[in-house]
Amino acid sequence: MSRLSAWWLALGIDLDRIDPGCPYQNGAHERMHGDLARDLERRINGDLARHQAALETWRHTFNDERPHEALGMRCPAEIYSPSSRRYEGTPDQLDYPDDLLDRRVNAAGQIKLHGMAIAISTALRGWNVGLKPRGGREYALYFARLCLGRVDLSTESFHPATNEDLRCDG
Repeated sequence: MSRLSAWWLALGIDLDRIDPGCPYQNGAHERMHGDLARDLERRINGDLARHQAALETWRHTFNDERPHEALGMRCPAEIYSPSSRRYEGTPDQLDYPDDLLDRRVNAAGQIKLHGMAIAISTALRGWNVGLKPRGGREYALYFARLCLGRVDLSTESFHPATNEDLRCDG
């Protein structure tokens, strides 16, 4: 998790998780990055303004002129529609259901739970997380709607969820 992905989650933008080293799990996105690299790498010389202009030209071609096979040979601009959600800024804190404990992540990336400091992630510093009891001495840890993993009080540790373990409640 990065500070950027945490911000996206706080704004209500869901993340797609793929396994490390498995770009085929997100082929369309990886294809776009490949096209961008192939078209622009080592072809831009100069200052930041020239780089930005080249990227803007590439973006226009990619979205408005170049048909995409995955879109039935339409351009992305032909099917794009703005979000129905209005941007209202970044929330100060996240709301969790009443059955979750609410804890703030400190500057060191830790939460306090039953007198213990549990390291979670510095990417979440300043944000609050939700903890759902799982029975025994375990809690599922949520950030926004995403279950990030589980807190095990018997070992005073956080265990990130893997793609195989995304349920967190089981």
